[in-house]
Amino acid sequence: MDVRQEVTRLKVRLEQVEAAGSEIRLALRRKLQEDWIHHCHVLEGGSFTYRETVGFLREGLTVHGRTLREHQEIANRAAVIRGWDEVLKMDGLTEESLLDLHARLYEGISGLPFRPGACTSAHASAEVRALLERCREAQGRRHPVDTAAELHLGLMRLHPFPEGNGPVARLCMNWILEKEGYPSAVIRTEGRTEYVMALGQEDPRYLAGLIGQEVRQSLALQVLFAGGGMEDVTTEASR
Repeated sequence: MDVRQEVTRLKVRLEQVEAAGSEIRLALRRKLQEDWIHHCHVLEGGSFTYRETVGFLREGLTVHGRTLREHQEIANRAAVIRGWDEVLKMDGLTEESLLDLHARLYEGISGLPFRPGACTSAHASAEVRALLERCREAQGRRHPVDTAAELHLGLMRLHPFPEGNGPVARLCMNWILEKEGYPSAVIRTEGRTEYVMALGQEDPRYLAGLIGQEVRQSLALQVLFAGGGMEDVTTEASR
């Protein structure tokens, strides 16, 4: 079964077996958010372990030997995630919303060699607007996994910011997915090699496959804990 068909099937099954706003769903969403914050931190060169990240997020426990900037970057990503529901209320992503996300990711960090929330050039700014428009037109006409991959890959190629393009691209990717009712895709450090290879491909379908696998994993876990049973999370290929 194609990964797009499978994640769609799992999404429908989740809606059937899960009570909206259940404690299980909220707990799983928090886990997914913590995973995203940690793996994004490590993908960008951070040194926190998963346990250290969770301890800092939940208890405010600072970590000896880690820089102030690392702590601030994690805190900023957590702040963005806490306000994520407001971001999802937007009808569409705009250049201004991307600039705002970038500014919030670097808020309060001193000594940066660039200005947070600003594109590198007018040309990059125009290219970002064109990319967002293409992805906006594609919504509803193709699977959101494909649109998310095109947007993510496009932003990484345009490189509109001196630093922080990866986190912004992954946030935008997840906006596309969550806007359509799918869970976030967490690009994990264990899959860094495949992720980097996918970013180096001209065809966004390689990245779409990776994103689809992560969405499938999140959905399968939610279906299982919502009471759907193992038969609902078994892939077509393994039957």
